[in-house]
Amino acid sequence: MEKPELQKDWRRYGEDDFEFKVLRFCAGFNLRYYESVWIAKLAPHYNGQRPQVETHIRIRHKLENFIVYCLIGFIACCFLIAALIMIVNP
Repeated sequence: MEKPELQKDWRRYGEDDFEFKVLRFCAGFNLRYYESVWIAKLAPHYNGQRPQVETHIRIRHKLENFIVYCLIGFIACCFLIAALIMIVNP
């Protein structure tokens, strides 16, 4: 997508007046969520309209994190059970 205003200002002020940096590293499934969060938080001039963080994205993000934590908890429980079995039946 072309941004004529950005291109015009780039030519006018030069590369040294612009800053590009990574704000956060995240997994691909979190990308839209964090992009919306940072655009809403920083209100950058060249991004045009500021999208709101959509509810379904927030819910999906929380659900995906919940699933990851459940899997980690399940694996930890499996190790604990295996350790207890080894203690009881050496």
